[in-house]
Amino acid sequence: ASGSISPPTHYRSDRISGADARSAVDDGRVNAPLSPTPRTTIRRGKDRSVADRERLHAFLADALVAHVGVVVDGCPRVLPTAFAADVDGPDDGGTLYVHGSVAADWLLRAIERDVCVTITELDGLVAARSAFNHSMNYRSAVVIGRARIVKGGAELAHALELIVDQMIPGRWRTLRPATRKELAATAVLAAARRQSPCAWR
Repeated sequence: ASGSISPPTHYRSDRISGADARSAVDDGRVNAPLSPTPRTTIRRGKDRSVADRERLHAFLADALVAHVGVVVDGCPRVLPTAFAADVDGPDDGGTLYVHGSVAADWLLRAIERDVCVTITELDGLVAARSAFNHSMNYRSAVVIGRARIVKGGAELAHALELIVDQMIPGRWRTLRPATRKELAATAVLAAARRQSPCAWR
């Protein structure tokens, strides 16, 4: 239809995302062990840290909500948003895509700055005889990296496809094409996934 864009089904034919991450073939990068940097090394509860990159991929494929932390005018802001991960993305260690709006002040302030994106899934509550030993069973990953804005074209269409399918697998192919107005109002941040510590309990 006039005034609309039909994004391609695939940005890269060899991409690995969603359920495919669970069966990724070792290519020396996708399944390489996680290598924490000094600022992403887990020091407390080190026995809960996860060094298996494929477990991280599978977790990111299952999770639904990310919280983005960014400093705006000297004040930290942490906001929930939709996200998706592409282990074969163009950034170092793969790419984490975060959904937003061009009208969002926090998103514009995050461009070309370090952001902290946290993804957590609650798996169960732990009850005990003492208050001290109550806890939660969880899976959590933190991505720290310099954010960039995903500009129009194939990568933006690819990122939006991943984000939609993260919520409802296969949904993207059933939708009408996005209009130019819709695409102009939508922003997507991308961050490298090289620094991605994760912990399980």
